[in-house]
Amino acid sequence: MTEYNGENRKAPEMTPMEQVQSYLEDYTVFRKLLEINEERKKHFGIPCGSDVKAEETLNLPYCPSNAWAEMFERRRFVMSLKRSNERLFLFLHYIHGLSVTKCAELMEISLRGAFRLRRNALEHAAIHFKKYIKISSTTKTYE
Repeated sequence: MTEYNGENRKAPEMTPMEQVQSYLEDYTVFRKLLEINEERKKHFGIPCGSDVKAEETLNLPYCPSNAWAEMFERRRFVMSLKRSNERLFLFLHYIHGLSVTKCAELMEISLRGAFRLRRNALEHAAIHFKKYIKISSTTKTYE
């Protein structure tokens, strides 16, 4: 049993929808890491991975090559979805980083419809996610 909120109990499990949402939100994290790396190169002349000791002290787990690969995986996952409106919404919201309001404007739907579409898209993606992870994990090659 792990410690959770200062007490000895199990952390709550994520629902499949929460897993997909977290997976897609990581795209933004990777994009920020790449921006940080560019700033670091610009101001300090130090690209990620060139100074191993500095990387360990800064605790940066992802270098640009890993971040690009992870971002590509998330893009590929979104584009593999069958339903076009849901795919478009997920692409705009998670990959391009637009707000739900902006997505609603671009898709010419109401805000309420956009939130409903997000929920439906995440539900559909959660079903597809289990299959996708099994397929992509078998096709990945590690050095």
